[in-house]
Amino acid sequence: MDPRTKIMMTRTDSAPVAWACYTNRVELARMLVKHGANSRATTRVVFSYQPPLHLAGDIGQLLAVWYLVEECGHDIHDTRDNLGLDTRASLRKYNKVWEQNPGCIAVENYAKSKGVDGNIVRMSKKKMEEVESANKNNITRQKKKEDELSLMETLAGALKQLEVAGGRE
Repeated sequence: MDPRTKIMMTRTDSAPVAWACYTNRVELARMLVKHGANSRATTRVVFSYQPPLHLAGDIGQLLAVWYLVEECGHDIHDTRDNLGLDTRASLRKYNKVWEQNPGCIAVENYAKSKGVDGNIVRMSKKKMEEVESANKNNITRQKKKEDELSLMETLAGALKQLEVAGGRE
């Protein structure tokens, strides 16, 4: 592992496994996890904190979905997206042409074989606003963590430069 890029494995604002699964690069995802990357990590840029399982499933990446469930231990029943949709419901909601994609059909069948019910729950406007408010609060908390990490990295860089300069300004 290159020490210059190792930090990307554990940063809270990085989700390399999610992106590897999105592109169905399972061997890459496996290598990333082996080197310490979190298979559950997601960020704002991952379609507003979309779970990696949904990210792969929504576009029909069956091998990546299988990897996350079978090897990484993601619970296909409990993994929900920002609106509370399970894997099957999320696939059908976000991918309007899923029935024309063999990979999407395979993900649908796999999730169904695991017992995922796939109900798209209709919420009242008030309930939807509550869910969206909770999601915004979660996103705000995550953004604060990302900002704190960025500040810490900036400070660490400044300290390193100061150390290189022999402690002089």
